[in-house]
Amino acid sequence: IRPEGGTDMKAGLDAAFNMLLKFIKSTKRDNFDDYEHRVIFMTDAMPNTGGGSDDIAASGREMAEKNIFVTYIGIGLNFQASVIEEITQMKGANYYSIKAAADFNKILCEDFEYM
Repeated sequence: IRPEGGTDMKAGLDAAFNMLLKFIKSTKRDNFDDYEHRVIFMTDAMPNTGGGSDDIAASGREMAEKNIFVTYIGIGLNFQASVIEEITQMKGANYYSIKAAADFNKILCEDFEYM
């Protein structure tokens, strides 16, 4: 990951999806379909390059069909909740908003099991 002056949420989500699928296939376990898998996606939710909300939601739906779900963690005071609310309207998707370091610690340490 390199800073390049833009937020391409779809490219990031697709990369996470492909990395997780590659890992699942490499383990050669027969029971991966018995479990739900989750990508934790941290973002400011300000996509300004690549696909828009519809494309991001389509990627999420494709992932959900394979029991891979997304938790979006919105970071910052300018986090665009309206974008995340739109793309989490599917099975298994949810989001949290973080405005301070203590929020991040609480979500990852105390609320992790509920993602």
